[in-house]
Amino acid sequence: MTMVKMIAIDGCNGHQPGDQFLATEREAKQLVDKRLAKMAGPPKNKMMPPAGNKGAVGEEPPSSASPAAPASRKTTANRSARGAAPRQPRAPRGGSSQ
Repeated sequence: MTMVKMIAIDGCNGHQPGDQFLATEREAKQLVDKRLAKMAGPPKNKMMPPAGNKGAVGEEPPSSASPAAPASRKTTANRSARGAAPRQPRAPRGGSSQ
């Protein structure tokens, strides 16, 4: 089990406020949840690669993604003629009159 370096905030586990001590991960989580102690440093993530692999600030590795294509224009409906005269109804076809 991994040990974590802790700093006592309030008296806990026989330690006075400000004392540094080691605790198991489980015990450290309980102490932090109860606000009796805090971690002495940032928590270590076992899955993260070492910091030596990082480049300088502002440098980015080349991306494997292709550049984005420009967006296509959206078509809009034709404008209607405002104030145009209403259409006249068509006369019936057939030529027969009554």
